[in-house]
Amino acid sequence: MSHVDAAFVERLSKLARISLKKDEIHRLEENLEKILKHIDQLQQVDTTGIEPCFSVQEDLICPLFEDEKEPLMTRSELMQNAPDSISGFIRVPTVIKGA
Repeated sequence: MSHVDAAFVERLSKLARISLKKDEIHRLEENLEKILKHIDQLQQVDTTGIEPCFSVQEDLICPLFEDEKEPLMTRSELMQNAPDSISGFIRVPTVIKGA
């Protein structure tokens, strides 16, 4: 079984690009530990002879719809809906610092 500690949670937060406060790190550490314990418990279940299934509700039918082509917006219509633009392109907030 894996062990979750504060360093692991901090590494995950960096990879996910989220900032966490100390109390959030501790709470997430406990929750992830519980999740991993539950997964370990599930891995002990003998599934020999059990067929994989798409859904637990086999009688549920999901209807499929044909794709329908609709008219596209013109560039000027699109730009009217954009909160900010520059040189004909939609400006968005910076996602990666230093880019």
